Amino acid sequence: MRFGETLAREHVPEFRLHYLDYEGLKTLIAELAAEKAKAAASADEAPAVRFLRQLDSEFTKVNAFTLDEVARLARGIDECLRQMLNVRATSASEAGRDFPQEARELGHGLVRVERYVRQNKIAFRKITKKFDKNLGERAGVWLQARLKAEPFCKVGFDPLLVQLSECHMIARELAGGDRGEHVPTRPPPAEFRRDVSKYWVRPEDEVRLMTILLPHVPILRPRGHSNVDAGPKRGSGGGGGDDEGTSELRTLVSSVYLDAEALPLYHARLRLDEGASLVRLRFYDHTEPALCPSVFVETKVHHEKWTGQSSLKARMPLEPPVVRAYLLGSELDCGAQCAAAVARGDLPRADAAASSRLGNEVQQSLRAGGLVPTVRSVYRRCAFEHSQLATGGSAGLRVTLDSDLRVRVENGIPESGWCAPPARSSSCELAFPHSILEIKYRDEPPPFLDELLSSGIIEHVPKFSKYLTAAAALHPSRCKEVPSWFGVSSLAGFVANASDAALPSSAALPSTGAGGSQAVAVGTIVSTTDREGAERRPSKAGQRGGGARTVTRRWRGRGARMSTALRGAYADAAMVDRVSLVRTDPKVPPDVRPPPPPRRRLTSQPPS
Repeated sequence: MRFGETLAREHVPEFRLHYLDYEGLKTLIAELAAEKAKAAASADEAPAVRFLRQLDSEFTKVNAFTLDEVARLARGIDECLRQMLNVRATSASEAGRDFPQEARELGHGLVRVERYVRQNKIAFRKITKKFDKNLGERAGVWLQARLKAEPFCKVGFDPLLVQLSECHMIARELAGGDRGEHVPTRPPPAEFRRDVSKYWVRPEDEVRLMTILLPHVPILRPRGHSNVDAGPKRGSGGGGGDDEGTSELRTLVSSVYLDAEALPLYHARLRLDEGASLVRLRFYDHTEPALCPSVFVETKVHHEKWTGQSSLKARMPLEPPVVRAYLLGSELDCGAQCAAAVARGDLPRADAAASSRLGNEVQQSLRAGGLVPTVRSVYRRCAFEHSQLATGGSAGLRVTLDSDLRVRVENGIPESGWCAPPARSSSCELAFPHSILEIKYRDEPPPFLDELLSSGIIEHVPKFSKYLTAAAALHPSRCKEVPSWFGVSSLAGFVANASDAALPSSAALPSTGAGGSQAVAVGTIVSTTDREGAERRPSKAGQRGGGARTVTRRWRGRGARMSTALRGAYADAAMVDRVSLVRTDPKVPPDVRPPPPPRRRLTSQPPS
């Protein structure tokens, strides 16, 4: 469907008259193209000048309307918050006032304005691209610089979301909810036990997602920011601030994952082995760890349901100067590191002894397993949290939304420092196309999950892992298997970019057999099992003609069947199982070809 038709169908009806005049500009482009084809000498001015003058008037219209709507929303939120604070302070009765519903309506208005801004950004890019295509110009380069400076593109929605969270929090309190449920910044506990559900969210649906969450769970402000914001601030990006640092809504999180050469931790986590662990170093607010007060050593341990245990996450803080020595196995006083972290406010005093033991245990595993930095992930996290979890209650709820996820390769411990320096350009990193929503709870899922699922803006991805995604994309030659979500069509671009950035070419693949040709089992059967162990229908590897490669790849997880469209993309990207990578050669006798792997029926019963 053409963009003009999509815009006409999906625009905000109340704002219809204030959109970029896309159809009018299309008509102008057609007229200018016709004049250029006729080489009209009577034209008063160059086509580019006429088009850009009209585009400039559209910028003025969209800017004025956006700023007016944002100011109106800010006034509405301020007024609602002021009235609720007055009712709480005076214990006055506001008969007929439904503050929770008023806060919801303000959230709906915020979603409409964000949608209007996003659609107009796309419309400006689309119409300029059409102009360049039809008239052979290069206005798109000018537009990219212009959009960064336009007021409607610089409007920040994060401050409005923070104030909206305060509105919902006080509205719940006035309606009989818990007092003081919003928790100020505090050091996180050193150990977490909980169940986690993970979902993908399209970046364009983030604001709508937050307005659904806020009536149920408040925003947890990053450390260093006060609870109540003074008001909306123009000029900050809706994505959460500058390229580096923490905004008043989102925290910049960097994680460096450790593994050995053969990626044993990766494969154990992918198979969901009982007790499979993950080790990472995490730091906040900066992409350069030396600028952070603490670097956290974290472990995550997976436990199967039949064990009766919840998955466990534990952490210990280190001072940045000692991280390299810690990774290299030098003796380190973990107790002193924990004491310093307590003094900095990075660790609760009650968790210091357990964190010190964890630090010693992890260092021993690093020495024994040869674990070194393997991949890094960087993203911006917005957290929503109830008081019960923040104060140590077992029934607490925590929701996180991770945006702008980027991953990059780490090649062991460098000669100086302990990880690679920050990426200086986007070409060094691989951008993940979705945001990740994690709902962490005890016992039962939260009731608002049904509303999120019915909205259609989240996609459940069981056992999604940033580490598994990064390792499979950036170290394909070391991965025998890939996660099930790599077969989802929305990741096709992510896979293609990974192949350009990190994957070896097919010419560099090892060859086996006499004369350099590879023996092959044509039509190898690959038996795929779902996460519970029930056997799925085996898939037969397709043959792409004589002499072509037959690509077979074992996929892990529910729904792990690779689509036909993606099979070719993975073949071109060399995303293949090294055991199953074969070259069909009719000259190889059948008795020389390796037999297909035996089919195994796995059971979902726990081991005795």
